[in-house]
Amino acid sequence: MSTGVRLTKRLVDATRPPETGQEFLWDIDLKGFGLRVTANGSKSFVVQTSVNGEKKRLTVGKYGVLTPDEARTEAKKMLATMAAGVNPGAQQKLAKTVETFGGLAQAYIEARRPNLKARTALDYDNLRKRYLSEWEKRDPRTINRDAIETRHREISQEHGLSAANQTMRLVRAVFNFAAEISDDRGNSMFPDNPVRRLTARKLWNRETRRSGHIAPEHLKAWMAAVLAQTTTKRHPERGTWRDWLLLTMLTGLRRNEGLLLRWQDVDMQRQTLTIADPKNRNPHTLPFSDVLADLFERRRQATESEWVFPSEVDPKKPLHEPRKVISEVVEQSGQAFTAHDLRRSFASYCTELGFPHLLVKRLMNHSVQDVTGGYVQFNMGQLREAIQRVTDFALQHGGTTREAIKEAAALDDREKRSSKKGAVA
Repeated sequence: MSTGVRLTKRLVDATRPPETGQEFLWDIDLKGFGLRVTANGSKSFVVQTSVNGEKKRLTVGKYGVLTPDEARTEAKKMLATMAAGVNPGAQQKLAKTVETFGGLAQAYIEARRPNLKARTALDYDNLRKRYLSEWEKRDPRTINRDAIETRHREISQEHGLSAANQTMRLVRAVFNFAAEISDDRGNSMFPDNPVRRLTARKLWNRETRRSGHIAPEHLKAWMAAVLAQTTTKRHPERGTWRDWLLLTMLTGLRRNEGLLLRWQDVDMQRQTLTIADPKNRNPHTLPFSDVLADLFERRRQATESEWVFPSEVDPKKPLHEPRKVISEVVEQSGQAFTAHDLRRSFASYCTELGFPHLLVKRLMNHSVQDVTGGYVQFNMGQLREAIQRVTDFALQHGGTTREAIKEAAALDDREKRSSKKGAVA
């Protein structure tokens, strides 16, 4: 068909369908606005232009539903949106997925997934399941400021101040994401973020930074309870949990950095471990102390799994939930702690040993914000000496030795050999 015509009702009515396929008429006044005619006689208005360097063609509407003038008005809006780098087609498709809050939240997570850590995505899912399940099938446009204030108060009372704040931070992020979703007229479907109520009325809970850790004078009781965690027929994973607790205490690793450690990230020859994708996305390499070298050698001989700390139930999977073993150690030692308290304990011991602040940040893999600090580098020898000093400090105050830890671990081997003999008999 010819191009460079003005699309009018008379012209559209007079346009005959092609024998096969489809053909286009392009408007002379509005570049990118056209009429598509198919062999079956269907006539639709379209727009065509580049979005971020990629050619896109979208349907404005069918002729008969829209007049040429109405279609031209809508086409101008769509072309302006596309010129700004937004694909209205993708927006329309996205808009259909947000009819429920659950769909909207999932769309937000999927949009962020390329830059989202797996653990963060899991945390989001847990917040939705535990505190927002009643909203999963709810129309997000009905979640107003009163609903936000009420739910925040309920979670605070029933589950704690921190849980309420974390949940509403997620809801705020979801509605910020939704603000960019447009309706078929190019207007935001969610122009107002209802979580603003918490800021406007100063309703966010005041959270106190946690400071829990195992003080040096309590290390003896804690260490005795940890070393008592040995493998038995009823508790085949206790020895593995013991080693994870020791690793976490003596390296300051975050909970999942240890639990999800693979053998591919452990260099037995250089005696180092590497967290390839930590929280701050800066790969983190630490050397072994003598006790850690024993631990990794022991674990290497104990398993053929890809995981350093595999599940005894399914060695193809790592250990995943330390709460039970932590509860047992708390009960036996009388020292309440969390997995993150062990990380704080490590940092505290570094401070007691007089380590420079930048060395502590390097051992903890905390980002260095000041320019000068970014120039300070520590070699592996310096880091190994520091890790060894922390190990020596923990063992001294824990009333134990490298040999005593080996002896406690040897009970695992005897138990496993006994179990195998029993199975053969």
